Amino acid sequence: MQSGIPKFDLTWREERKKFYVQWRESGCLKRVSTCTDDPEAAKRFLADFIAGWLTPSEEEKDNITIREIIRIYTEYKKKQHRERFSRNETLDEVFIKKNIFSLDNSMLCALRPIEKLWGDWYPRQINRAQCREFVRIRTEEDGVSNTTAKKSFDILVAAMNHARKEGLLTVVPFVEKPKENPPRDKWARPHEAKALLAKLEELPHLKLFAMLALHTLSRKRAILELQWAQVDLESRRIDFNPPDRQHTKKRRVPVPINDSLLQALTQAREVATTNHVIEWRGNPCYEIGRAFRNYAREANLGWITPHVLRHTGATLMVQNGVSMWEIAGIMGDKLETVEKHYLKHHPDYLKDATSALDRIYA
Repeated sequence: MQSGIPKFDLTWREERKKFYVQWRESGCLKRVSTCTDDPEAAKRFLADFIAGWLTPSEEEKDNITIREIIRIYTEYKKKQHRERFSRNETLDEVFIKKNIFSLDNSMLCALRPIEKLWGDWYPRQINRAQCREFVRIRTEEDGVSNTTAKKSFDILVAAMNHARKEGLLTVVPFVEKPKENPPRDKWARPHEAKALLAKLEELPHLKLFAMLALHTLSRKRAILELQWAQVDLESRRIDFNPPDRQHTKKRRVPVPINDSLLQALTQAREVATTNHVIEWRGNPCYEIGRAFRNYAREANLGWITPHVLRHTGATLMVQNGVSMWEIAGIMGDKLETVEKHYLKHHPDYLKDATSALDRIYA
């Protein structure tokens, strides 16, 4: 084999019941699964693997590992997050740091399995068989869902696209992604929502958060970032999208304040000590996940998460005959997205069709 290219061998791993490609690089033993127990198929995989390693001269710049691509991308995203939050001068510095940490940590958690399994690879070594093996390991051995495995691939592809734009990569390989799991249809009945609010009376900031989520259908981060300057109690309107916010796919829209929410916001405004609507002990509230989860469990409603509150409001509106167009407007979603997830809850859903069958078979 030509100079600089490792010696590759096929080895059988009894515990996996599969052949592996094995080689040494920088003094370290490395392995890659062939995803097969058939010797002939394993030999073909080895030939393709070696061919992928031998990079054509015009693609020499592609000799950048996936680990390095991930490092460059995460640094880029961290900088992007810092710049996005720094545009809003009214945001508390600790609040900014907590939000950046939350965003960065979510991305790093998704990329960690990729780096563990593929970190020393070059992008050109990714193929369908390896993608399927990654999904198998994540779902069968690590116990995560297809959706979680797909998220890792989504961010990896974004990282490779960024590397290509930066001139570090000429070709982004095809990554076969698994189908997402169907969305879980979780929503609280009115009596369950009332029971949760009653339990949250013990922590007023959590109750106010839940009220905002149930009555505006806004996402958790939009509510935690909400400031009193965005709340007009006189004209009864909340603008969840401040002028200095960078727009993303998760749209934020102005929402009217109904009677129940007006009372809750008026009381909160009278005792507010910060610019943030949701505050705790005289400081902006950075995260409510753990406290919310604990109180929901104490109310025997542990399955209700902050995001379930958004689905609850939408579902209950559909059940009460509110138009899909209005629900899409308050959620900031496309009409087809709302219809896909919530139309089945409408009292007249498929009613004409079943009534027609009634007449046909009468």
